[in-house]
Amino acid sequence: MKHRIFVALDTGDINQALNIAKEIKNYISGVKLGLEFFTKNGRKGIETFSKLNIPIFLDLKFFDIKNTVIKAIKTLDGLPINYLSIHLLNGKDTLIEAKKTVNSFTNPIKLLGVTVLTSFSDENLKEVGINNSSLNQVSLLADLAKISKIDGIVCASNEIKTIKNISSNFEIFVPGVRLKENDDDQKRISTPLQAIKNGADFLVIGRPITKGDPLKNIKEIINSLN
Repeated sequence: MKHRIFVALDTGDINQALNIAKEIKNYISGVKLGLEFFTKNGRKGIETFSKLNIPIFLDLKFFDIKNTVIKAIKTLDGLPINYLSIHLLNGKDTLIEAKKTVNSFTNPIKLLGVTVLTSFSDENLKEVGINNSSLNQVSLLADLAKISKIDGIVCASNEIKTIKNISSNFEIFVPGVRLKENDDDQKRISTPLQAIKNGADFLVIGRPITKGDPLKNIKEIINSLN
């Protein structure tokens, strides 16, 4: 039985990523392939992964001037992906154009807006000159996503209710999912059960699955949802 989990395969080693995906593919909704994977393996790596016939979320968090973002997105046309991430800090004009671009693909894909990284706390936001709380900043960016007709939002679990109040049409992807207190770089975390109860459509889980025994880990996570 497949569960609402995208496993984050944050590695440049394509064989390692493929082996993990093959081992747990019957338990997950898809895979998330990010910068580390894409910069090492490129289009060919994505095409190889597509042979597993599971949905692919390409997590590149595009953030640059409008011209660069749109041209970069256009290069992905024809790639067998289902979701692509873009940072909502790009602003309305770029987001609107990005959405038009993915809609024009040979096989249109969904665009996910990144709000505030789950590795950021309110203190981290202040360090980069943002005086909003993380929740207020996420709310502001979700408003922008709604105006721009972005398909979904990437956010922390405790921000889902606020986002659903802005639009119930967003698909919500929640990273920073941990079974217990963590000592890694994630700040705004939640358990899998909390995230699902809060309204997450999909959980994005990396190290708690991939570190150690992936099959044992995924089963433990699934059991925690009952």
